[in-house]
Amino acid sequence: MSDYLYIDEESVKNLTKRMGVLDKRVREASTEGLIKFGMQIIAKAQEKLKENGSIATAFLRNSGKVLKKSDDSVEAGFDCHYAGAVEYGRKAGGMPPVKMIKQWLKKKRIGKEEDRDSIAWAIAKEIADNGTEAHPFLEPAYEEHRAKIQEFMQEVINKEIEKL
Repeated sequence: MSDYLYIDEESVKNLTKRMGVLDKRVREASTEGLIKFGMQIIAKAQEKLKENGSIATAFLRNSGKVLKKSDDSVEAGFDCHYAGAVEYGRKAGGMPPVKMIKQWLKKKRIGKEEDRDSIAWAIAKEIADNGTEAHPFLEPAYEEHRAKIQEFMQEVINKEIEKL
């Protein structure tokens, strides 16, 4: 009896091929389930935005999307340009876009039209000086689903290994 493990080249090629097949099958089998989880995460994140008081114009809330990528992966997120500033807050420094603040003022009917430029500039200056507080919405929504997603993925992997 020997303490050595011998692996021939053909066995390595066969294993590599089977692992590639397994990877493809797992990606294909998991995609639809991950899309459903993505939609649940977006819905929960939208609820969190409301709970956080982070809905002013609904632009952020309505920008939530779930996308299937060409490699069968799935992305869920918000493509609004200020989603990160809401999720993580904004550090002091650099002025936010005054134009966007002015649009928000108009939507909320704050101030008279002729005063909105100066109000928007003052708000932008305040944000530049002090930053903004974080109001997490996407990460908490994901965390609520993470264990279920991991469990689902493990089930998919186990089923595909059995088939292989």
